[in-house]
Amino acid sequence: MSQHHYSDAEMATVLGINADQIQRAKQRLQTLSANQQTRPQDRVLVLPYPGGRHPRIGFLDGAIDPLRDTKVSLFAPWDKHSYVVADVPEAIWSNLGLTYLAHTHIPTIWDKQAINLAATEWQQDPSGNWKMQQHLPNGIRFGTEIMPTEDGARMQFWLLNQSDAALTNMRVQNCVMLKHAAGFNQQTIDNKIFWGPYSVCRHASKDRWIITSWDPLHRCWGNKDCPCLHSDPTIPDCQPNQKQTLHGWVSFYQGNDIFAELMRIEGLAWRDQTGTVTTNGEQQTRFYAGVFDDDTGMPLPARVHLQGPDGDWHLVSSDGGKAVHYDRQPKHLPGSVEVNTTLSPDPFFTHLKPGTYKIRVERGKEYFPLEETLTIGDQPVYRQFKLKRWINMAANGWYSGDTHVHRTLDELPNVMLAEDLNVTFPLTSWVTASGEQPKSGSAPKTWQSSGPASSNLIRVDATHVIYPRNTEYEITRVGDRRQVMGAFFILNHQTELSVGTPPVKPVAKIAREQGALIEFDKHSWPWSLMIAPVMNVDLFELSNNHIWQTKFGFRKWTHETVPPYMQLDQDEEGLTEAGWIDYGFQSYYALINCGLRMRVTAGTASGVHPVQQGFGRVYVHQPDGFSYKNWVTGLNAGHSFVTTGPMMDLRFNGQPAGTTFAGDSGRSIKITGTIASRRPLDRIEIVVNGRVQQTVKPQNQQQANGSFATELASNVTAEGSFWTAVRCYVTQREGRVRFAHTNPVYVDVAGKPVRPRKEEVEHIIKRLQDEAEKQRPGLHLQSQQEYQEAIDYFTGQAAKAE
Repeated sequence: MSQHHYSDAEMATVLGINADQIQRAKQRLQTLSANQQTRPQDRVLVLPYPGGRHPRIGFLDGAIDPLRDTKVSLFAPWDKHSYVVADVPEAIWSNLGLTYLAHTHIPTIWDKQAINLAATEWQQDPSGNWKMQQHLPNGIRFGTEIMPTEDGARMQFWLLNQSDAALTNMRVQNCVMLKHAAGFNQQTIDNKIFWGPYSVCRHASKDRWIITSWDPLHRCWGNKDCPCLHSDPTIPDCQPNQKQTLHGWVSFYQGNDIFAELMRIEGLAWRDQTGTVTTNGEQQTRFYAGVFDDDTGMPLPARVHLQGPDGDWHLVSSDGGKAVHYDRQPKHLPGSVEVNTTLSPDPFFTHLKPGTYKIRVERGKEYFPLEETLTIGDQPVYRQFKLKRWINMAANGWYSGDTHVHRTLDELPNVMLAEDLNVTFPLTSWVTASGEQPKSGSAPKTWQSSGPASSNLIRVDATHVIYPRNTEYEITRVGDRRQVMGAFFILNHQTELSVGTPPVKPVAKIAREQGALIEFDKHSWPWSLMIAPVMNVDLFELSNNHIWQTKFGFRKWTHETVPPYMQLDQDEEGLTEAGWIDYGFQSYYALINCGLRMRVTAGTASGVHPVQQGFGRVYVHQPDGFSYKNWVTGLNAGHSFVTTGPMMDLRFNGQPAGTTFAGDSGRSIKITGTIASRRPLDRIEIVVNGRVQQTVKPQNQQQANGSFATELASNVTAEGSFWTAVRCYVTQREGRVRFAHTNPVYVDVAGKPVRPRKEEVEHIIKRLQDEAEKQRPGLHLQSQQEYQEAIDYFTGQAAKAE
C-alpha cells in the first residue's frame, strides 16, 4: 500500500483496523530495510491491487464494490506515483451467461442463484511472477499469471472446464484502468489508438504510451468515463476436462513512433506464436505488416496485391480488423486478373514460402501506389508500408463515387474505406428476363447480402455512405428466347420497383416519381440508343465497366457496331483500350449534339469484373462539405468529372461544370483551374460540340510531393449555341491510358441550337433501324413503338444536322 501511496484512512479500510493500529504498523514497517521498498531494476514493479480505493474515475455505477481478487497494479517507469490497474479478468461470458464478474453491476449466473464466490488472493512465485485462480461452483476453474518484464508484463489466462458440459461462445473482458496514471487519465477517447489487437493510450505530452493486447482478439475498445483500455479476447470452445490458454501483454513506452514499437512488440512472439508454419509439408514464414499515412503516421485502410515467385497471387488476413478478399481471373480473358485484399486500418499477415515476392499497396486515387520487392526467408518479416498522399480532393470540396457496383452490403464498408470512395450504389435488385418484376435481393449471391435492401442510407462514416436500394435491368431473354437487349440502372429509388421491361417507359415513369436517376450503362448495347431519348436518361457511364487497371479484355465486344467515321484506334485483335475509351467519348458527344444532355458518371461493376471498386470514379463538387443528398443533386446537375487517374478542379466563367449559360452568339467561356496527376500529363484537350477545338500542352510542374500540376487558363468561343468540356490523358507503363473528363457546360443562344453532325445522326438512325428489325420478333407492339419513337426523335435531329 505504501507503493500505492495510500492514506491512513485507505489503509484502515483495506486492513479493517483503526487509525492507532495503522500508526503502530507503519512504525514497525520503518524498521524494514530500504531494499524492500525500492523498485526492481530489471523489470516493471507489479503488485496486487490492495483494494479499498476505487480504480475508476467515472462510470462508478458500472462497477459497484470492485473485488481486488483479479486486479494487479503495474507501476510506470517514468515516475514514482503513476500506475495502471489491470483487471484480468474483469468478466467472463459463455453460453451459460455472465459466468464471472469482478464487481457488482449485471447479475452473474451465481448472483441469480444467491451463491457467493469465495475470495482469492494473488500469490508470488520464486521467479517474481504473480498468480491467481478461482474455482466456480460448477467445476469451471480459471486463473491468471502476470510475468513482469523490463517494460511491462506478459500475461496468461487459462480456463479449465471440469463441468459436465461443453462451454461455447466464450469471451473475456480485461480492463486496464488509467485513473492513477498521470497524463493518461483524461476522460476522453481521443487519446486512444486501437490497431489490430493493440489498445494504446497516449500521454498528454505525446511521447509516453501505455499498451495492452490479448490474443485471440474479440475486440479492442476504450471507455472514456472510466477511463480505461480494453483488448478483450475470445476463448475457444472448451469441452469437459479441456483447458484453454490465452496470452496477453501490457507495457509502457517512451518515444514518438508508437507503431514501430507495436511492430517490435509483435516480433517478441508474446502470443506464443511461431515464426513459421508447415502447410502440406512445406515450411512457410510469417509476414506481418501495416499500412500508414506517410505524413500523419496513422494507419490507413488500403488494398494489397501480393504476387509470388511462381506468378501466383496471395491473399492476406487482417489481425484484429477486417479483410475482404477479391479474386477475379476470368478464363475467357487471359491476362485480365484482379486479385487483392482490401483491409481495415489494422495490421495484416500471411505465411509464405521462402522466395521473392512483389507487393503493391494502394489506397484509391489520391495516394501514390507503393510497389516493393519482398524477400521471405526462414525468419519472420515485419514491415511498415507508408503511403504518400499526392492530392486531397475533399479539401477542395470534391467527393467521389462509383455508380455501378456489384459488391455485397457486408463487404462494401471495408472496400469503400480502402478505396476512399465516398458514395456507392450497390445494385441489390436485378432482372434479366423481359416482363419480370425485379425483387430486392434478386441479384446474384456474390453481389448480395442476406435480406432485402432498404432505402435507409448506410453511413460508413461522416463522408462515406452506401445507398442500398438500386436496380439493374439487364435483359438477356425476351419471352422464351435468348435476346440480348442491354442494361440500365435505376439509382436512388425509394420503394421496390414493381414493373418489368421492355417496354422501358413505364420504368422511367416510376423512377421519375421516386426521384431516382436513370443510368446508361455501355453505349454500344443493342438498346442503348433507343433508351437514351425514350427514357430521357440522366447519366452516361463515360468511364464504364470495361476499363480496368489490369489488361484490357474486351477487344471484340460489340466491335461490329463501330462506325467508320469515328476512326477509332484498333488492330487485328479489335479495339485497343484507347479505342474503346474514344468510342465512349464520341458516342456521348453525338447524343449531346442531338439534345440529350446526359451527365457524366463512372462505374466499374466490381464484384463481376476483374477491377477494383472505384478504379473509374466520378467526383462531384460540394464546396460546403459532404452530404449524400447534395452529392446526388450535384451528380444530377453535372457538377462533376470522371477519372481513372488525373484530378481536375476547373471552373467555367467561375462556375462549376454542368452550368448552362444563356447568352448571345459569340459568347466566350473562360476555363480556369488546375489539373493534377501522379505522372506527367500527355495532353489536355478542350472539346467543343464534339470536336477538339484546342490542344493545350501541359505545364507538368512537379510539386514537392512528386505529383505534377498544370494551371489551365483558356478561352472558348463559338457561334451560336455550343457546349464545351475538358479532357486530359496520361500514358502509363506498357502504353496503358488514364484519363479525366469534365461534364460539359452549355451556352444556349436563342434560335441557334447545337446541330448534330450528319455522320453522327445517320449512324444512330441506322443502328436503331437495324436493332428494331432484329429485336422485332420478340417484342410486343408497345416496345416496337419505343424503337420507332427513338427513330423519329433522331430523324428530327437529322433534319437540322450539318
